[in-house]
Amino acid sequence: MKRFVVVILLAVVFSLVALYFINPEIVEKIWLWVVGLLGSIVAFFQGTTQWAGEKIKSLTKKQTAIDATGKDTVAPGFMQIYRYCRVGNRFQGLVFVEGQFIGISNENLVSSIGVYQINILQNKIVISNSISTSSFVMTGNSNPSENDVVFSVDQNTASNNSVQGFNAIFEKLSHWLETEKQPTLQIFNPDYFK
Repeated sequence: MKRFVVVILLAVVFSLVALYFINPEIVEKIWLWVVGLLGSIVAFFQGTTQWAGEKIKSLTKKQTAIDATGKDTVAPGFMQIYRYCRVGNRFQGLVFVEGQFIGISNENLVSSIGVYQINILQNKIVISNSISTSSFVMTGNSNPSENDVVFSVDQNTASNNSVQGFNAIFEKLSHWLETEKQPTLQIFNPDYFK
């Protein structure tokens, strides 16, 4: 078998040498074709490995989002609020917990975009950063303060659904705190979707 491969290889080399002396332009065309084919094969494998590397990175990294400055930021693992419109002096937002849509928020304009620490104090969900502290309360709460983030499952549903949604968030948050993870909330500007 080795002899057969050597004989074929020698026949190809001698044929190319004979063609070079008979018609040199054909050898140039064959050479350019071989180089072009090899370049295409190398480019294909480079593109494939780059694509595979990006897919592996996206599976191993957390979800990324773009903040107000246009820079990529790592979205925190527990809760995100994506503001979508302004109503009076408050923002409406979509609330996601662990990447899953949970409900709608209604928050004061004073609260800025950024990352907030979430904790449970006296059976309340408390949101804080270095500037402010507020509570995450459900719709129908008898006495929400001006800076509270009001949560509802839907703006038009009965408060019973909002209570169930709020309790689901409370249970997930309790579980995060039990596993000693520091849960955070990230608020995004309304232009996030544009």
